[in-house]
Amino acid sequence: MKFQKLPSLFFTFQILFFGMLSSLSTHAQNEVDSIKFYGKTLLNPDREANLPAAFNYFEKSLIINLNEGDTLEAVKKLRHITIGQIEVGALFAGEETATRALLLLENQPTDSLVINLKKGIYNDLGMIYRILKNPDNAFRFYNESLKYCLNAQDSMHLVNNMGNIYVDQGNFELAEEQFRSSYELSKKSTDFYSQARFLDNLGFSQSKLGLPVGLQNMLTALKIRHSNNDLAGLYASYSHLAKHYYGRGEQKEALEYAEKAYHLAHRLKRPSYIENSLANLLEIREDSLSREYIKLNDSIAQAKLQRRNKYAGMQYNLLKEKRKTEQNRLLQEKEKRKKQGYQYLGILLFLTLIAIYFIQRAQNRKNTIKQIYNTETRISKKLHDEVANDMYHLMTKIQLGDPDPEKLLDDLDLIYNKTRDLSRDNAALIIEEDFGSQLKDLLNSYKQDETVITTQNISQVDWKTISPHKKTTIYRLLQEIMTNMKKHSQASQVLISFSKNGKKLQIKYVDNGVGCKLKNKNGLENMESRIKAVKGSIIFETSPQKGFRVTITI
Repeated sequence: MKFQKLPSLFFTFQILFFGMLSSLSTHAQNEVDSIKFYGKTLLNPDREANLPAAFNYFEKSLIINLNEGDTLEAVKKLRHITIGQIEVGALFAGEETATRALLLLENQPTDSLVINLKKGIYNDLGMIYRILKNPDNAFRFYNESLKYCLNAQDSMHLVNNMGNIYVDQGNFELAEEQFRSSYELSKKSTDFYSQARFLDNLGFSQSKLGLPVGLQNMLTALKIRHSNNDLAGLYASYSHLAKHYYGRGEQKEALEYAEKAYHLAHRLKRPSYIENSLANLLEIREDSLSREYIKLNDSIAQAKLQRRNKYAGMQYNLLKEKRKTEQNRLLQEKEKRKKQGYQYLGILLFLTLIAIYFIQRAQNRKNTIKQIYNTETRISKKLHDEVANDMYHLMTKIQLGDPDPEKLLDDLDLIYNKTRDLSRDNAALIIEEDFGSQLKDLLNSYKQDETVITTQNISQVDWKTISPHKKTTIYRLLQEIMTNMKKHSQASQVLISFSKNGKKLQIKYVDNGVGCKLKNKNGLENMESRIKAVKGSIIFETSPQKGFRVTITI
């Protein structure tokens, strides 16, 4: 029964999975559709009531993108807002928005998307400054945008925009050069809307220069725009033709095209188009009051622009400087925290070293006390077990009246030798310059008639590279091993070899004695304590009747 449920569960999972994918896909598509709809609304609002909704959508999307850390999407939203602000005449707000977008792009890696965004933002700033009658800054930002153009289609719009600035200045010779360049560049593309725009601008500048070809180019552009139903382009053509005929004194033709521009502006519902077309229409109708109104309105607008433009161009530098100051402050804070961290780490390290020093000192003192105790115990035991016992037996013999003086002298000599050996084993060691010979003398001193002691490679060791503390340890270890051999091993052959193993010195002791069972006796503990003090190692290998082996690594 359990297995029969699996197909239905799998089918249910598929429905849920594909439903989720469908939901995500629908959400993504809705997002794209919203961007297109509201972007179009900002560029060409059907009703002014739609504008707040469009700005609100992009502002909310911007906040979401920033919270999610999606910088590039946030910059895209800022571009839409900038374009909308330009469209409704909020030029200084548009400048601030564009500047904010540029600041967000400062630390982004350069790729095709970032290049396109920078190109567009600099173009937006150029448009803003052109409208603000600030040609120097307009040219500056258009040239900045040109740096990011990768092909003819990119650059032709910017060249055209710079031509418009020359038209504003009345410099139609330079304007004609720019429009001609943009039109030639547009021939390499299939963008017929742009071709018509550039040709119309070229014709208008040529008409201002009195060139007959100008009217022909404007009429050709008008024809192209009619064929493509380019309403915004038709408005521009009507406006240019109205100005052309008005400049030539052909009132009837000028008025005809001015009225066409005015009616098309209302059809397009573009406030800026309506305002400009109405001003042109009033001027062409030659109404003295209308002309006076237009002149007064232009002078007031110009005065406002001059007052507001006094601070234009400074905002980008001020915001950039503010950002730089903030970055420096954050960097200083970071360096300060880093420095404090190093200080705390240094203090902690210093305290740790002090703690290690005192712990090591206490451990060394403990080891020293332990060694002293072990040494005293060993001396006491030897005095009791060996010297005192021999003295007791000797005194007993004398009390019993043993008449053999020779035997008494031998016993006294034996007691003397044991006392001398005990003194020698525990006396302070003076390391001689030729330590190899000193060590060899020690080993040879344990030779007996029944025991042959052989050393290997002792003279090949560079004893000058070994510290006095380690030399003392080696001496005492071998001394203790040889003493144990003499007392307990009954060995006839003893071999002590020396060799280098990397940076370590290795000493091997081997005898053929009776061996023993390893137990934690004081002698072994003493040797282990000594070797640990110099961070070395010692290994004992033995068993009854199989000799005794010791490996020292130091």
